[in-house]
Amino acid sequence: MTKESVTKTVESGAFIRTVVRTGKKRRQKTQRFKKSQKKVILGHIGDFEVYVYPYDYGDCIFIGKFPVSTYINKTNYKALFGLFNRMRWYLNGEWQIKPKNEKGRKTLRDNIASAYIHAQEEQQSKEMEGKTL
Repeated sequence: MTKESVTKTVESGAFIRTVVRTGKKRRQKTQRFKKSQKKVILGHIGDFEVYVYPYDYGDCIFIGKFPVSTYINKTNYKALFGLFNRMRWYLNGEWQIKPKNEKGRKTLRDNIASAYIHAQEEQQSKEMEGKTL
């Protein structure tokens, strides 16, 4: 009785290819995905697709890479715009500017600053270890 062992799995947008070894023999299993005629791609954000199924899910927009994705509908699209504003705030470097009035003690700005400082200290400690060796 021989045992199968999966050695490598390659995923692409159109297929998943798995290489299976049984003893000295090797074979490939390929699972192909056909393009859905019901799916309309609105755009791409890096590797992620933004797409809709206008007939089946008329009130949802999907974001992700097939087969894993999340959806946005009428109830939670405002949260997406809020997230967009925070991303823009961060990427423009506005998190480094102190606000005129601080309402909360621990804010998102403080969390980002402490994470940044922690990463700097970690980098400096690694450099110091390299110099002492």
